[in-house]
Amino acid sequence: MDTEEAEIMKKFNSYFAEGTAVDTDALLKDLTDNLLPNYKTFLDDVQAIEVKTDEVKALKDQYYDAMNAQYEAMQKVEAAVKDKNKDIQTEAQKLLSDAQSKYTAYNDAVYALAQKENVTLNGEIATTATSEAGSTTEANTEAIDPSEAMTDEVETTEAAQ
Repeated sequence: MDTEEAEIMKKFNSYFAEGTAVDTDALLKDLTDNLLPNYKTFLDDVQAIEVKTDEVKALKDQYYDAMNAQYEAMQKVEAAVKDKNKDIQTEAQKLLSDAQSKYTAYNDAVYALAQKENVTLNGEIATTATSEAGSTTEANTEAIDPSEAMTDEVETTEAAQ
């Protein structure tokens, strides 16, 4: 399941690679036809997970909240591209940042619970694009510039300005 999410976010982030022009038509089509529907399926799969303890339920809810914030940000990106609206783009950037913060808090909670229960964690926990290099927060949609009519010639900006 986490691989699904990572692949969706890898594709989303590829539109904002440093030094490339954003093909807004392709981005919009991919968001509408693939990325958003696939991410919604991922969220539905997360919601369907049954857990046995209140502590694990709280972790699942925290994870879902972070991933849902990222989904809402992607929806805002879609709206910003459709409407060529800089304000919506700014809202998307804030949501992406919020998603990153929520995901970090989730990871901290997982590690805290593991320590409390004397559990050794192996590998990565919930590998997601929000924690990988080139995360949505780094991409942050600054490449979409509505003031430049969101044409295919819009150049990306530095990731961490």
